[in-house]
Amino acid sequence: MTSATIKPARSGRVEREGYGLVLFASVMSASVMLAIGCFNLSYGIAAVANAHVFAVGAHHVWGDLGF
Repeated sequence: MTSATIKPARSGRVEREGYGLVLFASVMSASVMLAIGCFNLSYGIAAVANAHVFAVGAHHVWGDLGF
């Protein structure tokens, strides 16, 4: 008969394999989203600036923001 092998208990050490890759991916995705947000902000400001829709005392203003 053979006896069951027992693995020794770990000494409270936590394996941290792959955390560097997760950190890298999160930093890269955050920086890409920040860059895209800046581009969208500048495109939005440009669209409003090029709208040429100004009316004094008007209740409803219809305009075209086409490019």
